[in-house]
Amino acid sequence: VSFGRSPYTGWLGSLREKDEQVVRWAIEATGLEPLVHRDISTLSDGERQKAMIARALAQDTELILLDEPTAHLDLPNRVEIMRLLRKLARETRKGILLSTHELDLALKAGDRIWLINNKRELFAGIPEDLVLNGTFEAVFERDSFDFDRSTGSFNLHESNGKKVAMEGDTVGVFWTRRALEREGFKTVSSEHTDLLIEVEGEQGDYTWIISSTGNEYRCDSMGDLIKKIRKKYPDSV
Repeated sequence: VSFGRSPYTGWLGSLREKDEQVVRWAIEATGLEPLVHRDISTLSDGERQKAMIARALAQDTELILLDEPTAHLDLPNRVEIMRLLRKLARETRKGILLSTHELDLALKAGDRIWLINNKRELFAGIPEDLVLNGTFEAVFERDSFDFDRSTGSFNLHESNGKKVAMEGDTVGVFWTRRALEREGFKTVSSEHTDLLIEVEGEQGDYTWIISSTGNEYRCDSMGDLIKKIRKKYPDSV
């Protein structure tokens, strides 16, 4: 982290009291206090990335540029790094500009996003504006998947022509929809299909009721639901 003060030290690299204060602040801001006595080669990838961010903070510039700071990190560390960067931007009032392929995290953490399509056209704006005005869908439009503005996620194009209607607990319906889209089903309103799935329960205790052409089936797990659907619609696999 002290290397971040190099632009402010003489050729001997001696740290003044002010430099020491900035280094201590950068370490505290990134939560690295428990690791200060560890050799950096013994740190995990996520911990090492925090140390690099602390070094950038110690430079004390108005703008920090980062190239894919979450690359090669596992999910918890990717989330933690993005959360840390957002926290630092808020607390230090510094501008933090980064490149990333973490679209879901960028949508949640970024104050402003720049998108470049395959024609090298640049689109910039607040994340929610880019979603609501269709820019995200246009930039990432492919034959095999598309961006769903209602959920902020990408859907695979594997439709088999089967349609299903769902109702019930919001969280349960969301994850049931995800599972059935993976099976090739498209979610529609009940007047457009005779297949209805009601999701009852909450907080992990769910029951699925399948209603189709006068018949009704109950399932106690997502696994049972998928088995029943595959048996009834074998061409959905």
